[in-house]
Amino acid sequence: MRGFRELLTETFTLKGATVVEVGCGDGSLARALARQGARVIGVEVSEEQLHGARKLPPVSNEEYRIGQADHLPVEDGGADVVLYFNSLHHVPQGSMGAALLEAARVLRPGGVLAVTEPLGEEGSLFHVLSPLEDETEVRAAALEALTKPPPSLVPEREIFYTARRAYPDVEAFLIAATAPDPERRRKLPEVESELRALFQRHGRQEKGASVFSMPLRLNTLKRVKGP
Repeated sequence: MRGFRELLTETFTLKGATVVEVGCGDGSLARALARQGARVIGVEVSEEQLHGARKLPPVSNEEYRIGQADHLPVEDGGADVVLYFNSLHHVPQGSMGAALLEAARVLRPGGVLAVTEPLGEEGSLFHVLSPLEDETEVRAAALEALTKPPPSLVPEREIFYTARRAYPDVEAFLIAATAPDPERRRKLPEVESELRALFQRHGRQEKGASVFSMPLRLNTLKRVKGP
């Protein structure tokens, strides 16, 4: 299976590019792109969300900033690529359109917005996570927003692929599942036993790890001149 990083490498020339990752989490993707020669600006909503990214030393030319999807801390035309890696559906539904407009603002003409989003209710990982957070509605809203981009973002490519998530044990899964969202951490005690049971039921054993599938769609949109 191809992953998002492989698709990015196939799609973009990353060396020398300025990449803004919205919803960068622990910075793992930002670091991987920086190793390939990109200047990466990772954006998260709070210092708490950036804790994991900031605690590791930079590997190259990456940095992290506080900001919202509809108010990015990046100058006009300051980016070659804006990335949403499984994060657009975490933007409040009423702000998704504004987030796409903001991505257009920070992209130079000819720059590209790349958004990957999980597909509906598909994949074993969705079923395991559903007691913690049912994302059916927000995933659908994110995909709908991508069908109505601002005029300055012209759709280019749509690629369907399946990612895999491997966890050495259920404890690692619980940490990863709750890290992106304080609300998930607050809810965990209520649903932990159910999550553990679903993890055992749906995980496919492979080389000492439990593996889960996540069908995804990657959309790329090019920034053209105009508002």
